[in-house]
Amino acid sequence: IYYYTSSEDDIVLGADTFTALPGLQRSKVTEGRGSGGNAMKITMSSTNEFVQKFLSIVPGSRAKVEISRVQRLDAGLEKISLFTGYVNSVEYLTQGMIAELDVTPATSAFSRPVPRYTYQSLCNHTLYDDQCGVDSTDSSFRVGL
Repeated sequence: IYYYTSSEDDIVLGADTFTALPGLQRSKVTEGRGSGGNAMKITMSSTNEFVQKFLSIVPGSRAKVEISRVQRLDAGLEKISLFTGYVNSVEYLTQGMIAELDVTPATSAFSRPVPRYTYQSLCNHTLYDDQCGVDSTDSSFRVGL
């Protein structure tokens, strides 16, 4: 788990220390259609430890990104969640000096089609329903009790 902040100073919030990262920037969430859906771009130095994991291969598990805003109150700091998503791709710009992460929100998974049928040795339909080929009035398909 990596904790970064675009603030000039490190921020300690609970047991977590958010390290100030020069050059860390993010775009606004953009609306889109198709498989990309909504997206956000995060730009940081390509020498960053997190970005280095994407340099040679795609990591085995999806990288989750949480973006929060910290409000400084009289009683201390308050964390407000703004965005949660997953890294889709990393593009290296300016001769590999800058990394641009393409992040889609976690809710974009709900827009994907879910397969209706599963592949199994038995029939996928309920016995005698409209898509089942068995006639309920045919006595040769009845099970004797």
